[in-house]
Amino acid sequence: MQANNETQVTGINAARLHQERGFPIDLTRLLAEEQGMSVDEHGFEIAQAEHVAMSKVIATNTHSTKGIFNMNGIESVTRDLRNVYTSIDSQEKDKNELQQFSNPYNALLGDAVVLGISCNIEHIEQKNKGTEEQHVVNNHSDGHVLVNELKPSMQGCSIAIALESTGYYMESGGQVDDVGTIVLHCGSGNGNQACIDIIGMKDVGGVVWHLGKLRSVSKDGMQCSNGKTSSSTISSSAIASTTATTATTATTATWHVNETKRNQISANHTATHLVNAALRSVVVTGNQDQIENREGNTNSEESCDQRGSLVDSEKVRFDFALHRGLTSNEIKLIEQQVNTWIEMDQTIHIGTVPLQDALHNVQGLRAVFGERYPDPVRLVSVGLPIEGIITSNDNTSNGTGTSNGTGTRSPLMDASLKSATSPSIELCGGTHVDQTSCISSFVICEEKGIAKGIRRILCISGDAALESKKKAINLMKRIEDAKGNEKNTKMNEVALRSVMFDIDANTSSLSYTSKLLLREEIEQCLRLIAENKKQLETNLKTFLEKEMKNKETTRIIHISSNEYGHVTPKKISKMMMKVLKKNKNVNEMMVLSDGICVAACGKGGGLNADDWIQAVLSSGCGGKGGGRNNLAQATGISDLELAYGAAVKYYDSEK
Repeated sequence: MQANNETQVTGINAARLHQERGFPIDLTRLLAEEQGMSVDEHGFEIAQAEHVAMSKVIATNTHSTKGIFNMNGIESVTRDLRNVYTSIDSQEKDKNELQQFSNPYNALLGDAVVLGISCNIEHIEQKNKGTEEQHVVNNHSDGHVLVNELKPSMQGCSIAIALESTGYYMESGGQVDDVGTIVLHCGSGNGNQACIDIIGMKDVGGVVWHLGKLRSVSKDGMQCSNGKTSSSTISSSAIASTTATTATTATTATWHVNETKRNQISANHTATHLVNAALRSVVVTGNQDQIENREGNTNSEESCDQRGSLVDSEKVRFDFALHRGLTSNEIKLIEQQVNTWIEMDQTIHIGTVPLQDALHNVQGLRAVFGERYPDPVRLVSVGLPIEGIITSNDNTSNGTGTSNGTGTRSPLMDASLKSATSPSIELCGGTHVDQTSCISSFVICEEKGIAKGIRRILCISGDAALESKKKAINLMKRIEDAKGNEKNTKMNEVALRSVMFDIDANTSSLSYTSKLLLREEIEQCLRLIAENKKQLETNLKTFLEKEMKNKETTRIIHISSNEYGHVTPKKISKMMMKVLKKNKNVNEMMVLSDGICVAACGKGGGLNADDWIQAVLSSGCGGKGGGRNNLAQATGISDLELAYGAAVKYYDSEK
């Protein structure tokens, strides 16, 4: 900022220092004052608020609906919705029969009848504050209420929609909710529509709500009703406009799952299964005897049992049991093994089998400890068809060596996966790609401990993994370029530290092994630079001493940076004073090098260092400077030849 003659630290820069480097605003203000600068604290507050809001949006879109979506009142709305259907249907029906969901594994687009629409009353009141529109609210003071009309004034409001059926995947087994859009069609047939951006799902008392924001609605508004009753029936516990008309038929919806996000999530979920298998293949296989000696110990520290996962469109987070951290070589081998399976283009086979058959008769089966599975259960196999992995087991009748369905693992499930054609067989209800090649590429970015005996690895796949590899290649090229000029140590050091900064800034998107390699390369280069700088300083000092002994009439020396590296005024001044002190016969000297000029004079020499520098600057060589009688300097000199001539002229005239 000072290089650009800026006198104020902008709010954005102050916020970045706080967010990225942990600088509190008080420290930034103090440092700025020391440099004669001010801080835009109002801009800092605005930038911080925007950062917090964006963080909440990201958290909502990637994992949860908390923060951006106000869930207040949704429980009451769910009860109201159930009361509506109970009053219509004289027969007592199980609550789970209210909705019947489509297969979420293939369908990305479909139509469904709307059961109910809820909107945040706080947003509606804010939108209509000061207008003539009046809304009647029954049984709700704030939060969500059922509505029978959507209006343009409600755009941006939080919306929750219950459909009779849907193809959206709801968070389960570590896989996050689908996102997408829902378009509502008015039941009266007038063509009015509303579009909602769906950001998540929520199961409230057995009713699954699609959560989102109202993006747009027809300019005349849109009347809403459900598949069992008209809007007038619902309005007893909803917001009703005084000008509302009654829809005669049910409101329908066209739901559309975001295909790009779904595909990315599916690729990451399949990659999770491969990570699970590769982890055991690399870490456990070498210690198999030790593990087998601990029969019945499901918490074996060496078992690498899965302890949780998070699968979204951006990353894979996999937690597993291990008493130690993975070595860099193990991480490298795991990554290589997963990429090998990806390149083999194996088919993902998915089928539904009875739970007991899966637990007792599938060799090499992996199941999450503590997880309860439905019956029948969904089986996901990489490489082998489902019908080819069911084997007979004589112990199923008495439960010996089997699972009880609550996550206790049988010895069969501890079997090492040695077949290259079937690396992974798991119980899973998530979405997956058809072929491993669809994952494209895979890298492990981080490995760390999160609790005693629990480790976590963070991974990325697909385009993100390919981009990560490109970043690593570009960073290595920058390191090689920095090593190109061996003499310009200052430029090399700045370039290398810039690469190190970029590695730290991109730590969550770079391969773990690449980061190790890059950091080792940079540290080695910095060690060589330090050694080189020390040697250059020694050579320069020797050169100056030699020059002072050889020159009887002039004490003006030109130093080439190509020969002695980057020379700073501070470094050369210190060296010159040492030479003067060591050589009693030398009382003055001047050094010129790459835009700088430094003069040093002893007490008995008769020359004034500041006058000498001013004489050089007055020649029109460019630059500026000054100093004391014994030491002075100038920087920014553009014509060294002219400066040298002026220095010689002054020296000759004074001596």
